[in-house]
Amino acid sequence: MKYKKLVYILFISLFIVGCQSEVSKANSVEEYIPSRLMNAEVTADIMTLEFPYGIKEKLDKIGNKMSASITNNLDWYLKYAEEEIIPKKTFPYHQNLGITKEEYDFMIDEMNNAEYINAKDGKLFFKKKDHEIQILSDENLKLIKNIRIDTEKNTIKTPFGECEYEGEIKASDEQKATGPWSGKMWTLKSDGLLYHFSLGKLKNINKSIIYISIKGIYKDRIINTEEAVEFHSVS
Repeated sequence: MKYKKLVYILFISLFIVGCQSEVSKANSVEEYIPSRLMNAEVTADIMTLEFPYGIKEKLDKIGNKMSASITNNLDWYLKYAEEEIIPKKTFPYHQNLGITKEEYDFMIDEMNNAEYINAKDGKLFFKKKDHEIQILSDENLKLIKNIRIDTEKNTIKTPFGECEYEGEIKASDEQKATGPWSGKMWTLKSDGLLYHFSLGKLKNINKSIIYISIKGIYKDRIINTEEAVEFHSVS
């Protein structure tokens, strides 16, 4: 099993999602996926974190050490994620991460300076029927597969299960990797699995963003993966 990207995935949501507000019951997502995009093919920018070669090589080594330690302390990590990363949006140092405080500080500093770039393009397809919006994609996208937004129940149906609405996302300077954006988040917590689906709009840019993060155990295998795409939501 490959864990090279784990160092980025573990806490990248801190630099993407940022702060959340009180739970809102507003179900509309039209400002992010306007009606003109329904039954249309949309070009999506598939976003990837980019680091200079020397930095990336060092981060990969740190990530491999973290991966090995977390694999051996998975129950602890899932509890740590639920108590720290998700509700508090913090990633405090702990010896169970399997790295030194110096390595941890280096990693955090580099993440603070990291930005997403458009690595390649993909295709999104939006279909609406009654109160449900279906999101499909081409083969270039791995996680945005048959996602269904139920605007009546305010839930997200995914291949992993159903996500409940968690709250609104506030645009802030903390969203360093993408730049400020506002939106909404839905979450699935089930049997050691944490699945986050976020949908929003970039500040001062006519682009919407979809961000999916999956961590934990699913069907007896460890999953640590994420996907971020941006697409034009205004002509």
